[in-house]
Amino acid sequence: MVDYETDKNKRYRRSNYAVDRDILDAVASLIKEVGFSRITLPSIAAAANVNISVIYRHFGSLENLLDKYTHKFDHWLNDILDMEEASNMNDVTTFLQTVAERFIKSLSKDKEMQRLMTWELTEDNKSTRRSAKQRDVMVEKVIPIYEKYLEHLDIEPRAVLAVIVAGMYYIILRKERSTFCSIDFNTKKGKRLLADTMVKIIVYLNKQGEQNKKVMEIARILKQNNVDERIIIESTGISKDELAIL
Repeated sequence: MVDYETDKNKRYRRSNYAVDRDILDAVASLIKEVGFSRITLPSIAAAANVNISVIYRHFGSLENLLDKYTHKFDHWLNDILDMEEASNMNDVTTFLQTVAERFIKSLSKDKEMQRLMTWELTEDNKSTRRSAKQRDVMVEKVIPIYEKYLEHLDIEPRAVLAVIVAGMYYIILRKERSTFCSIDFNTKKGKRLLADTMVKIIVYLNKQGEQNKKVMEIARILKQNNVDERIIIESTGISKDELAIL
């Protein structure tokens, strides 16, 4: 196996850029076929039409090669979490719906991304840790929107978002294996239902938070007017500790 082609007694060598491209293209092709964990240097070398020594020379090791490859996914969430677009949306619900639909559509179609997430769950190495952490960093820029929207809840908004997103990840990654709670999320109807449900949960929690805010304000006014503590607690449903900090 060689890293050049011969045509009519004239030798053509691939540039370093072309060799890197062919090797990375081979990795992409193999990932779609067998996933990250089953890729080997011989299989990459065969697919890229290079000697294994060429891969070592260009990337140093299989781990370094896969790490290089996973960098292409570092900004996968950028288009989904378009903060400039979000700033132009007057309605938070519209933003939530847009993000949910884009997220589900993008991940459902992107087999490489699905393979990467599965790899992150099954193997612990430099690449999987870095890739997972980078995606979490990208999510950070949208968290303030959720924190503000759910600020009056008595539960942590970040935890709410983590549970919802994790659920979406899992449902999408297994959607081709089976239905989930008898719902086929591998259909257009199922994906729409998933997005709508995510949004409705967050909107419902927002309404609960706003209701909590009103109840606390009523309790505060009653306390200022020297209403008996027991009456305030019984009529508003707040705890003694909550009343104490008003």
